[in-house]
Amino acid sequence: ARRGEVEGLCLGAREMEDLAAAYCIEDRPGFAVPLYVAALATYEKTLGPAHGSVAACLLRLGHALCAQGSPAEAVSVYVRALAADERALGHAHPEVAADLGHIARAQALMGETEVASQLWRRALALLIEAVGEEDPRTGAARRALEEIRRRREEEAKAAAAPIFSPAGPRIERLPAASGERRQRASMPTSNTARTIDPPGAPSARARRATREQAEAQAGLAPVFGWGHAMPPLVTQTSQRDQRDQRGSSHGMGATGSPVA
Repeated sequence: ARRGEVEGLCLGAREMEDLAAAYCIEDRPGFAVPLYVAALATYEKTLGPAHGSVAACLLRLGHALCAQGSPAEAVSVYVRALAADERALGHAHPEVAADLGHIARAQALMGETEVASQLWRRALALLIEAVGEEDPRTGAARRALEEIRRRREEEAKAAAAPIFSPAGPRIERLPAASGERRQRASMPTSNTARTIDPPGAPSARARRATREQAEAQAGLAPVFGWGHAMPPLVTQTSQRDQRDQRGSSHGMGATGSPVA
């Protein structure tokens, strides 16, 4: 009776793993993670932490966490799988090298390229000793290590690059809707600088209302302010705007003084 109960529980855990794998194929890892967690708990309770099914489920859970965007959690899961494989297979088994590679990939996703490089070196040395230079797994580890090396070189070049161009201030390239404001914010300003509009040009407030209306029609929210909900825009020109326009058409500023 006990054996039949264990087999039934393990069958249910395998069905949960199959469903979780289907969610991962559909790029829905958030639904897969709790299923893998439940299957893992069943395996550990019925088969014990040293069983091969536990290590295999840990690896699948780690893959789902990486796909979900949680590499830090995946690292802890992969480390548990590594420990289980080392206990069951020894420290020089190719599966141990595979576990090291999984940890290295998760570390690289977090930007820990130095740690990832060290792990790949360890995995490569283990594979050369266990299966030889010509084995495809050895070649895959060597290519992964080379990719990490190139990435670290690119990061070093980016860190050493100057922040500002000698030709002038750097302007960030952004989408058209909010990029205009970001670009103006990144330019040097002066308290004494003024922008003089040509005669007959719309006032600053009228231009701002037109731009915000265009953003609202495009479904874009302002950079600052109301987030997803935008207030209704005033389309009619106010009395102050009319005075601004009349003043600018006669060469006068907004306060009635001549424009310098």
